Amino acid sequence: MSKFVPNKVYLRGILLHYFIQKKSAAEAHRILVQTYGDNALSDTTCRDWFRRFKNNDFQLEDKERSGAPTKFQDKELEQLLDHGGSLSTHVGKPVKTYLETLKWKVLPHPPYSPDIAPSDFHLFLPNTRPPKIIVSFIMPFTADAAATQIQERLKNIYNLVHEIENQRVRSEHNLNSIMKTHEKVTPDDKVSPYYQQKLKNLYNAAVTDTQQEEEILRKALGKINEIRTIRNERRIQARQAGNKETIRRGALMKMLLSTAQTLPLYVGKTPGGKPPPLCGAIPAEPTYIAKMGDMVAALVKGNEEGENWILAEVVQFIVATNKYEVDDIDEEQKDRHTLSRRRVVPLPLMRANPETDPHALFSKGSTVMALYPQTTCFYKAIVQRQPSTATEEYLILFEDAAYETGYSPPLSIAQRYVISIKESKKNKSQC
Repeated sequence: MSKFVPNKVYLRGILLHYFIQKKSAAEAHRILVQTYGDNALSDTTCRDWFRRFKNNDFQLEDKERSGAPTKFQDKELEQLLDHGGSLSTHVGKPVKTYLETLKWKVLPHPPYSPDIAPSDFHLFLPNTRPPKIIVSFIMPFTADAAATQIQERLKNIYNLVHEIENQRVRSEHNLNSIMKTHEKVTPDDKVSPYYQQKLKNLYNAAVTDTQQEEEILRKALGKINEIRTIRNERRIQARQAGNKETIRRGALMKMLLSTAQTLPLYVGKTPGGKPPPLCGAIPAEPTYIAKMGDMVAALVKGNEEGENWILAEVVQFIVATNKYEVDDIDEEQKDRHTLSRRRVVPLPLMRANPETDPHALFSKGSTVMALYPQTTCFYKAIVQRQPSTATEEYLILFEDAAYETGYSPPLSIAQRYVISIKESKKNKSQC
């Protein structure tokens, strides 16, 4: 039996039904997600349609776009244009002659020029600003440069992995020596000064080997993190140059889940050491500035229902204005927002280990903001259960008026998407 896949108009009809029932856009979106999963409309799209309904716009079909290209009715002009591809200049003589009969002004333009054509500039109205043009060759981080830097780091990682293996062999040799020495000393015998010193030296050597191996492992992890940073910077620069990548909603949700599951686990250098900021529930330092490509929760003005906390990606931090530029992670929206620092909350960069650092996690009953499953929006919620292992997730109860208790059933949410609550002054009922 084939699986029913709803189209956009069908889903918009469901939204209209919930709008008439006086449900909120957030409630309607959650129901769509629970029913249709990856095929549901995004949260931002639902809010946009609710705004249209409030403005008495109930047309569910896509409106015909103004300025759509139409086929030339003039056969003579169409014939001339059909031969335009073989002309050696931008405007061939036959075309010029015909356009002069129409009293169209022909602007000069050198052949094969990569620059913006004079006619392109005249497409903009006199009192409007042409859009900012970002040319790929002025980008500070080209594709070739990024590939070279990544290749260098991969070579470093390759060498570090071999160093780790060699260090492990040395460590195993020392551990075997410790075991053999212990075998020579029976429990009933008094350990001689010779064996005492020998065991002490072997244990010191084993500790040194372990520290060296840890140092190499941390270097390798650092190189992996550098590769992630380079890829993030290159991807954002490519997007600014107009090369926007399109990710299907289902693929986006899987990517967000994978990102959370592969978030580095914090391992302290000393037992009982204090985990750093942005580990688990520990917030960032007040002076912390999120880097390009970092994921954050951003408080943005919605088209409807006030302000919303969305999942966003940092494009840059503007020192002069003390503000962030962030992109909505939602592929259907792809809006860019300029926000003050108080409207941006960096997401955790490391997972906390419940077995060694339980204090770095939100305790049961804590009020938090959490990313609702299959959406890109954060909502107010309560922690029902902490993770008990490094791979386990929180159990979260979201505030939801659709349920009699006022809360959703328990939902599993990764550490990366559970953060301290930061309510808006304008809208404290929803975060």
